[in-house]
Amino acid sequence: MGLRRVLRGGAGLPNMPASWLKNERLGIYSPYVQVAMKQTMDHGMHQTAGQLNKLQELMMLCHFIFAPLKDEPRRITPEEIEGVSMLVDDLTPTELGVPEPQSKAFKTIEYTEVFAGEHLTICIFKLPAGAQLPMHDHPQMTVWSKVLWGEMAVHAYDLAPVRGMMGGVRRGRAPSQVSVRRDGEVWGAASGVQVTEPDKGNIHQFTAVTPCCFLDVLAPPYNFQDGRPCTYYQVDPQADGSHLATPVRCPDSYVTRSVPYKGIEAAMEDSEEAK
Repeated sequence: MGLRRVLRGGAGLPNMPASWLKNERLGIYSPYVQVAMKQTMDHGMHQTAGQLNKLQELMMLCHFIFAPLKDEPRRITPEEIEGVSMLVDDLTPTELGVPEPQSKAFKTIEYTEVFAGEHLTICIFKLPAGAQLPMHDHPQMTVWSKVLWGEMAVHAYDLAPVRGMMGGVRRGRAPSQVSVRRDGEVWGAASGVQVTEPDKGNIHQFTAVTPCCFLDVLAPPYNFQDGRPCTYYQVDPQADGSHLATPVRCPDSYVTRSVPYKGIEAAMEDSEEAK
């Protein structure tokens, strides 16, 4: 299969011409795939790029981007975001084991962990109509979201940047000033991949307009010890037109049911990420 779409620059890969970014079709003979294969072997991943399925290609690409950031933190580039977005967009509900059902009678939010490693988490949520993922954040994280079927409404806010703070934004139990990024915007399968960045839309809430299912790729993943806990918020408008986000307990009404993953293989042979 080969890496059909890879990064243009960044993560140690050579610069790819813009015209190749979406049309790279040389498969195993591509110089970019050759570099990826060499790095794969260096990291102890004994499968070649030509043996990876689409989900494993995504995981390998995320590993190349995010593994070095633990020792040398930096903001990921727009090209890297675009590269991951295209691989996320390639994944289908059937490949992920969640084809759109004829009957959507489920009553509880269902959570499926596709993969969880040191550098990323890949997961799937299924929401019955009217169900809600409460207002929450993704500190110092980038999240790629793709609605696989159905529709959901999104309310999202940007944390106001604060000079000198970790990640450039204020964290903690005190209220934080936020600005509106999305006010009830509806995402569906035709919306493509939506990206949440550390300072853009990073406090958000999802409400199912219809029964829906969406994929999330979180990199790096939540990790309390590394300063990336999940915090829930209540956002209130102020008299001057601004908004304040106040940390709160996770709502008692937010209940999920874990469902096993039934899609294409995620683990990569001898991969550090697979352990």
